[in-house]
Amino acid sequence: MNSKDFIISWTAKLSGLLLLIAPVFFLLTPATVVADSKTLWFCSVLGFALLSFGYFASLQAKVFGAIVFSLFVGGGAQLWLTQPLWFPAIRLKPTDSIEMLMFGLIAMQALLAVWAIQKTGKFSGILRLIQEFGTIRLIVFFTFSAAFSVSIMGYLPRGFITSYFLHLIAGGAMVGINLLTITALLCQPQPFTKSRGFSPLVPALVVFIASATLGWFSFERLPHVEDELVYLFQAKTIATGSFYAPAPPEAARAGLEYYLLEIRDGRWFATTPPGWASILALGVIVGLPWLVNPLMAAISVLLAHSITTRVSGPRRADILVLLMSTSPWVLAASASLMPHMTAVLFTLLSWWLLLLSGKSTRKTALLAGLAGLAMGWVFVTRQLEGVIIGTLTGLLIISKWGQAGTFLRTVSYSIGAIFAGSFYFFHNAVLTGQLLTAPLTRYLNEQWHVGANSYGFGSQIGPPGGWGDLDIAPGHSAYEGLINTLHNISGLQLELFGWGIGSLALVYALLLWGRPDRKDALMLFFSFLIIFAMFFYWFSGSFYIGPRYWFGLLFPILYLSTGGFIALKDRLANIGVDTHSSGLTLFIICLFGLLIFTPWRGITKYYEYGNFNSDVRAAQESGAFSNAVVIFDINSNPGSALVLNDPMLPADKPIFLDKQDAASNAAAIAALPGRKSMVYSAE
Repeated sequence: MNSKDFIISWTAKLSGLLLLIAPVFFLLTPATVVADSKTLWFCSVLGFALLSFGYFASLQAKVFGAIVFSLFVGGGAQLWLTQPLWFPAIRLKPTDSIEMLMFGLIAMQALLAVWAIQKTGKFSGILRLIQEFGTIRLIVFFTFSAAFSVSIMGYLPRGFITSYFLHLIAGGAMVGINLLTITALLCQPQPFTKSRGFSPLVPALVVFIASATLGWFSFERLPHVEDELVYLFQAKTIATGSFYAPAPPEAARAGLEYYLLEIRDGRWFATTPPGWASILALGVIVGLPWLVNPLMAAISVLLAHSITTRVSGPRRADILVLLMSTSPWVLAASASLMPHMTAVLFTLLSWWLLLLSGKSTRKTALLAGLAGLAMGWVFVTRQLEGVIIGTLTGLLIISKWGQAGTFLRTVSYSIGAIFAGSFYFFHNAVLTGQLLTAPLTRYLNEQWHVGANSYGFGSQIGPPGGWGDLDIAPGHSAYEGLINTLHNISGLQLELFGWGIGSLALVYALLLWGRPDRKDALMLFFSFLIIFAMFFYWFSGSFYIGPRYWFGLLFPILYLSTGGFIALKDRLANIGVDTHSSGLTLFIICLFGLLIFTPWRGITKYYEYGNFNSDVRAAQESGAFSNAVVIFDINSNPGSALVLNDPMLPADKPIFLDKQDAASNAAAIAALPGRKSMVYSAE
């Protein structure tokens, strides 16, 4: 490397490192001079971009590094301009000089990509690419990528159809710029002479560290929706060996009332299914409930790698876990206190055990039985997913009927699934007195109306009056099922990988340019079943951590995406693109999802989402409350305080009550004798 390249490389690296470290110093200064978190995030974007440029410049690949820089900075600018909450869409008109600058950075990204392609003299190669991939198929690919860049739910309920199409055009333009940038990367000389493999322990460690970091800083180790608070309450009761706690005093109940918690027949309990809370209880026992999901995500990565290696080989397995460990969807679910990673882990565990059961007839019954137990726990956690996945898995076992040991596997799997699944009905019987009546069903029937949470179509389905902007109209119909499906596809397009080209790009690639085999067809069918099943449910469930009701799609979508990447790589090889270059490009855009998109989500959406915050917990940890009765009087979700309650209301811990009228507060305090009382309010 000559001295000029050396100076450029180290200047970029040091500048990038400084930008990554600088936010720490801002956070140590008084609050009045701290830059807002979104600005600090963009500093980190610039830092990662400069470090990447410096790294590739040190390999004498300055143009390649400059394109990576533009991909990170331009993609970060696109996210800066994107409305982050329920229905993300890019802002069409800049409102200040910063947003003007962001549009300028996006233009820079596009111009640099065109310049880089021109510099290599490969415009003729672009024509070869079009011929290889086919004009019509490329148009279809781009159309689907652009069509789901914006959710129709953000516009249809308000009748903003013109605005919807304008945002689709803007979304399509961003997809086009990012595709052009990736094309420019593929046109450059390969900086490496060979690919570098990795142990599956590396992505497992990445997903654990990344999700735990997101859980600590963005989710603050707190619930952010009502369901999470209730799961944590349920885990606390299960940790004591019971499904319920004794009912609190009558006068205190109004201050303890919360959605999905019920006080009935002398018992105080959560109405949610017990599968996730039973696992979460292990974290409660050791005092680290927020680390349970990150740990399960890491184990899931290892299981996914082993399963894919056994059915499709190590190359596909390595690609799959690279995608999985850098997926913002996976990281958000793993950083939260939601149950979806439980269902994924036990599904993968079941499949892994079944694959092992085919290797040894002596262990067939044991391993298949354990696989059934794991699948049964999927049902205990999420009933619809358990029925669909468990039934399809059972049919796959039966399809091998002519092979040795199939009868034994079928019987053992079925017994295990039924045995574990019966825990759900036992839970029902304990809390409602009836095996087939779930506490959640009874609760919503009474709080809303009978049949409100039913499955299927009808004018009375759903909460009275609908669910605001998250539900088009009261009731549920085929039309609403279609809109929910389109909305969830848009959510998956954004959240799965966080790529500017769209997260479903590789699935489209498999269908357009690949040769799907029987395993791909099975994953497509599996995906269709999940999507079709949720078509009949009234709520899309995508407002928090992406399309979470579709989380059962995770492994199938990852598997299909790996097939799409292999199909693209083979096509690109036909026109002279080095296979190492394809792999490096995939790695770079995965880094974008991990290092840029995920922190953006953490800062602009998940932090204090749902008006939850950690102020009350910080005050409790400082010893401010002792064992007092604390009336929570602040403009924040009351769950921020109620989540700190021990369901058993022990004498040595504080009891937090949501503020009621003065007489009710006084009665509640009197009903909890032997404690001082105080009010926690905003200063």
